[in-house]
Amino acid sequence: GRDPGTTMSAISTSTVARDRLPGLDGLRALAIVLVLAYHLFPGLAPGGFIGVDVFLVVSGYLITALLVAEHRANGRVAVGRFWGRRVRRLLPALVVMVGTTAAVAAAIGGDVLVGIGWQLAGVLTFSSNWWSIAQGSSYLDQTSPELFRHAWSLAVEEQFYLLWPLALLALRLVPRRAPRALVVAGLAVASA
Repeated sequence: GRDPGTTMSAISTSTVARDRLPGLDGLRALAIVLVLAYHLFPGLAPGGFIGVDVFLVVSGYLITALLVAEHRANGRVAVGRFWGRRVRRLLPALVVMVGTTAAVAAAIGGDVLVGIGWQLAGVLTFSSNWWSIAQGSSYLDQTSPELFRHAWSLAVEEQFYLLWPLALLALRLVPRRAPRALVVAGLAVASA
């Protein structure tokens, strides 16, 4: 038989490259530009934060497409390998960013170090959003300095990567398509 890792590599590269939807790349680029404009020129793009939502939705679609392609090719989804690929893709850059930023902040000192302990814990465990909620802080609050405030969106994305494959596998336990659609609709309503 074929090595599942080799099969998934083929799915990750050739199938996705062949079935690539260039419009989605453009949509993700537009979403990033909106977020940057919101932060750099708030008066110019006051609603630019919607780019985060657009980016996360497109990413969710692409991740779902990868998982479905793997299931169709192999008859299963290797969740551990999926998570391993996400870790290898994101963790090295995250560690460099956090280490460099924390070192510069330590050298500067002062207000940038307020709450640095919980911020580091949140960013390194992909739980910044929950740490912020527990601390009662708001992303839109511009009066309290938070060095890693932006990490909330990465936390949300990583939590999606952790839970979505499991949710897709659990949906397979529902015997028919119509009830699956009802389960998904129910989850969507519950999340709102």
